[in-house]
Amino acid sequence: MNANLDQAVVCRARRDRLRRALGSGIAVFPGNGELPRTFAGNSYPFRQDSNLLYFFGMAPPGVVGVIDADSGTDRLYFDPPGLDEQIWQDTSCWDELRAEGAAPTAGIAQLAEALQRARLERRAIHFLQPARTDVLAQLAAYLGMDCAELLAGASSVLRRIVIEMREIKSPDEVREIEAALDVTARLHRIAMSMARPGVRERSIVARMQAEAADQDMCLAYQPICTTRGDVLHNLSYDKVLREGDLLLVDIGAETRRGYASDITRTTPVGGGFTAVQAELYDAVYRAQQSVIDMLRPGVAYRDAHHKAAAVMSAALTDLGIVRGSVDAFVESAGYGLFFPHGLGHAMGLDVHDMENLGEDHVGYDAQYRRDTRFGPNHLRFGKELREGMVITVEPGLYFIEPLIERWQGSGKFSGIIDYSKLRQLLGFGGIRIEDNVLITAKGCRLLGPPMPRSRAEVGTAYGRHRVPKA
Repeated sequence: MNANLDQAVVCRARRDRLRRALGSGIAVFPGNGELPRTFAGNSYPFRQDSNLLYFFGMAPPGVVGVIDADSGTDRLYFDPPGLDEQIWQDTSCWDELRAEGAAPTAGIAQLAEALQRARLERRAIHFLQPARTDVLAQLAAYLGMDCAELLAGASSVLRRIVIEMREIKSPDEVREIEAALDVTARLHRIAMSMARPGVRERSIVARMQAEAADQDMCLAYQPICTTRGDVLHNLSYDKVLREGDLLLVDIGAETRRGYASDITRTTPVGGGFTAVQAELYDAVYRAQQSVIDMLRPGVAYRDAHHKAAAVMSAALTDLGIVRGSVDAFVESAGYGLFFPHGLGHAMGLDVHDMENLGEDHVGYDAQYRRDTRFGPNHLRFGKELREGMVITVEPGLYFIEPLIERWQGSGKFSGIIDYSKLRQLLGFGGIRIEDNVLITAKGCRLLGPPMPRSRAEVGTAYGRHRVPKA
């Protein structure tokens, strides 16, 4: 069985499962189109909608997939490339839509007719809220609705079914994620080998991007590569590395089928940690390992988040920055000053898997509701874990000057946080360690090849990593 046919069989089985879960009606999955960067002929790199990929496989721009639960049929709607497209663009990707085992096809005009007819027949038309405004407008036009009406009519039933299906990864999906992780490990070896005084952040990013392309992958998201780790999503690469800096690199590769990886490592520039850097790095490492040790089906990820916060808060107590009971400090969410993001998120076809369907729908349920206080409010995933889920585990410690000034100025936790000692760490940056974990029947498994993680491993790795030949 060739790869295209094998994938077609997998996608057909997914569509059959969705059809059974829906019971009746039709489900519409509009694909993404080309998105202009500055003008129509200058577009951003194309990325297909993940739900269309999941149910129909690889698809070029402008394709719409429809699954009919009543007739038991599926169809891909698209207008084939014209002569101009064939002259100016590589159109070989369209051949996959007619490959053996693929869903039947029809033109876009027939899609509008089919949807209008379904509305007249008062059939249930299920669709998800589009993440992009251009797709929103296009779908509204197909259905003969205005955009506000379309947004109000998004199907909560379809959303629930899609989340239940996609949040559990098949062995084949796990292999895809681990293929992405194999390349991501190479990217981090490059960053570690270049973490030397005088090297530009931008040069490290360029080398990592080139390596991903050389391995026939792209990046799953714009990478973070910075000595300003206190800026959580710092996408500026304008700094030159200095001795004593901490280089935080958050990067992930994406396979040709769209599966992502997401790994963060923090490396001391020049190879050695200072005493304070070592103590705080060890705290983050202990927090991550304590979480990994507790993960298994039935564990609420909210509790794992609190565990990581407690381990790191205890280290801050040892440094004299936090006073009093660690448990009380965690319960009060005071740790949000140092750990203002969540412990992790689901991962798969999206690096933040299905986040366009709504974090509260993907990461929470009737039993587990999002904490609205600062810090834990940024936990994207809090519900109980299930076998087959893939999640990130990414605790971190940060010393963010504007946030510290805000809390100190308002007297927040003034009897608990020693701001005079804390201010000595301004300019420290941040430390994050992130890995991708598969929840197994009785525990969990770190995905991908071994990568330096403990302080001793990172110190030994510095300057010694070379990217292996493919």
